[in-house]
Amino acid sequence: MLKVDQETELERSSEHVQSLERGLTVIRVFADERGPLTLTEVAERGRLSKAVARRLLMTLESLGYVGRDHRQFFLLPRTLELGYAYLTSLSLTETLQPRLTTLAAQFSEDASAAVRDGDHVIYVARARSGRPADGGLAVGDRVPAHTVSTGLVLLADLSDAQLTEYFATSKRETYTPRTVVDEGTLRAELDQIRAQGWALVEGRLSPHVLAIAAPVRGKDGKAVAAIKVGSQATLRTQEQMTDEVLPQLLRTVSAASRDLALNL
Repeated sequence: MLKVDQETELERSSEHVQSLERGLTVIRVFADERGPLTLTEVAERGRLSKAVARRLLMTLESLGYVGRDHRQFFLLPRTLELGYAYLTSLSLTETLQPRLTTLAAQFSEDASAAVRDGDHVIYVARARSGRPADGGLAVGDRVPAHTVSTGLVLLADLSDAQLTEYFATSKRETYTPRTVVDEGTLRAELDQIRAQGWALVEGRLSPHVLAIAAPVRGKDGKAVAAIKVGSQATLRTQEQMTDEVLPQLLRTVSAASRDLALNL
């Protein structure tokens, strides 16, 4: 007789649709690269054979999710439907948006909320101040967690086992001279962020971008999102962010956490 875990594994395998998994893999390849790709590049980055990658691209093209210009393929706006379907069903976004709007207006800076997606974060809500302060990031953008304040806040909330898995599997690329990729340095930084309850980052993804973030917690005390205020290093100093912005940011995430406890 099969053991329970063996039965569960067989059930999973019988319900697993590999073609769907591969199709989503292709879409995520484009999301990670942020630009047109050739068939060969899609196959290599998605760890697919060229024949499989071609069939998937042709299918996505026929469905209106992928376009083609000679030898290069690119995502079409229809893929936004996938993200919007998630965002519109997410009460988290509706709960956080008023808090972000108030925060952005108070400091005339952009305020955003992000959730963790593996070794990346996805921005799920945003309030603009009228001037782009964080490299033009928008709702739905997905960026490496190690490069932004929201990502560091959410990584700092992981368990030891989860952090070990993150460092074993994540691709921590360098984007600017300030980007930190070394495991030991990052672990020490995450320890400090965990202790103080917030993260301040300057110029790790885009030069001169300065941002401070703190976690929004669910009923179980775990971080479910992070809220940040972004600015330009030419407009505010790190000291101004901690002295002027941080106190209100901490009040905002505390209030947002209470909102979530009531609404989710």
